[in-house]
Amino acid sequence: MYVLAIEEEEEYFRRAKRLPDLHDVALLMINQGLRPEEAISLRKGDIDLENRTIFVSNGKTKAARRHLDMTTESFETLKVRMSSASPWIFPSSRNAGSHIGPINSAHNRIVAQAAMEGVEICFVPYDLRHTFATRVAQAGIDIATLAALLGHGSLRCVHKYVHPTADHKKSAMQIFERKVKEARRNAKLKSLRAA
Repeated sequence: MYVLAIEEEEEYFRRAKRLPDLHDVALLMINQGLRPEEAISLRKGDIDLENRTIFVSNGKTKAARRHLDMTTESFETLKVRMSSASPWIFPSSRNAGSHIGPINSAHNRIVAQAAMEGVEICFVPYDLRHTFATRVAQAGIDIATLAALLGHGSLRCVHKYVHPTADHKKSAMQIFERKVKEARRNAKLKSLRAA
């Protein structure tokens, strides 16, 4: 598993612009935590632009079928994609009436082109989901909410997606220490008032 740095993300999306389907699927993965197959098979009926929500109707489990609030970037991307005639957000140009297939080949073309230019891209598409999960966890969102966003029915499944950095762990310990000191101070004040 790999978590992208912001600079890697920017470089990747700059290159992926040449392949709009790859770019937009990758964007939904890193912004919404979607699995690749969930993103490519989104139907227009799953998108509610007015309420800015995505319904993942094709999730493999009950927990995977979920409503997600859109980020602004996801909203702007989906608003553009809603204007096509197809019922799919990512319609196939090869198979009329169907959605695109897996994005791995398109991703591999981007990686190969980058390598020819001396730039190393060392992640697979699923790592965009790992990156989303790690960033959500580092933002301080509780693990149960993260599990719901990812479409996991078990908290145990979420742990493989979360990769705390040294800074995040340091910050957590500082928050912990501050909360303990505050609790002790409050307990002392309470006992002084009672005396």
